[in-house]
Amino acid sequence: MPAIGPAIGMSQHVSIGAKRYVDVLHGVGGDYVNGKTYASKPKKLTGPLYEMTHDHLLDLQRQEAAWTVLSELTGTANDRASQAVAAE
Repeated sequence: MPAIGPAIGMSQHVSIGAKRYVDVLHGVGGDYVNGKTYASKPKKLTGPLYEMTHDHLLDLQRQEAAWTVLSELTGTANDRASQAVAAE
């Protein structure tokens, strides 16, 4: 999509995408909150950044279930020290 993508807002140069991440990190061009996700409007890769909200990411029960599964898969389910370090 190098030829058409930029014209329809569906493609950008890697350096521009990287700059967007750094801008959010440093708060350039907006009031960004740590722990939130910022991206262009749905189905766009370019344009102004908006806070993205996804119900599945805010569901504490799903987070705990995912943490439990990952702990079991990595063999750290019973290792409280590694869980405490990961939570920090």
